[in-house]
Amino acid sequence: LLRDFDLNGHIAVLRAVYKERMHAMLNQLQRLDLPGLEYVVPQGGMFFWVSLHEKINTKSLLPKAIEKGVAYVPGSPFYVEEPKHNTFRLNYTHSVPEKIEFGMSQLVSVLEEAYDAITSD
Repeated sequence: LLRDFDLNGHIAVLRAVYKERMHAMLNQLQRLDLPGLEYVVPQGGMFFWVSLHEKINTKSLLPKAIEKGVAYVPGSPFYVEEPKHNTFRLNYTHSVPEKIEFGMSQLVSVLEEAYDAITSD
């Protein structure tokens, strides 16, 4: 494998595929108009880092997302001190753009419900 595998070629293919998928997710994030929504556009890697309104706890919201067939990684475990419970990571590498678009539409419905709940208080 080490002698015959074209590692550079494989990396080039992965970079192109991941770039396409990243842009599919970015397009969906750019359409959102939610107060406090911020995200970091990846310059490499496999994830978007997303922040929501400070009243939204992404760990408690995760089961609702899973019910809709989507998942993310809550951000709070990534903090050493003073975790931010309104953050999460989105992976774009494992799905084709069409699935990303569908998954993001499901996630948006969960987020919109969460935003409705905090604004109706």
